[in-house]
Amino acid sequence: GNAEWGGIHISGGDSSTIHYTRISDAQAISSSGPLSDGGGLSVSNVDTRISAKHCVWQQNAASNGGGVAVVDSAFANFEDCVYQSNIADFGNGGAVHVSKASASFTRCEFIGNATTYSGTHGGAIHANFTVGPPITLEECNFTSNSTTAVSNAVFFSHSSRAFMDGCVI
Repeated sequence: GNAEWGGIHISGGDSSTIHYTRISDAQAISSSGPLSDGGGLSVSNVDTRISAKHCVWQQNAASNGGGVAVVDSAFANFEDCVYQSNIADFGNGGAVHVSKASASFTRCEFIGNATTYSGTHGGAIHANFTVGPPITLEECNFTSNSTTAVSNAVFFSHSSRAFMDGCVI
């Protein structure tokens, strides 16, 4: 069927800043293809960068990364953001999915995010095959996130590198 995608898509080497923004009820309904990941925000392709501060991603849905997907050599920096009640309905990372890319999170809250498909991982964050700097999580809080397999909060796989400091899981 045709995919309807209701969030923000940043790609092609763009460098963007998002501050004090709420993205809610966006959905990528296709289970495959370039816009099937990142219900609220999709950041993709080499040299594409995003900086988000004081943002809320709430009740978004996608195959991977119900709230946000950072993929294909992109980089994202999130500060003081809230990810709440996002769902990955076919894949991994209820709130955030990072694949072949990297991201940093500072003072972010992950509340009630979930993966719902059998055998999926990372109720809040799923990362695989990180590219560039390690994924950084500093002073983040994870509350009531869930998944159908392992790691209700954070799941790193396939050579992913991460740095965590001062987080509550």
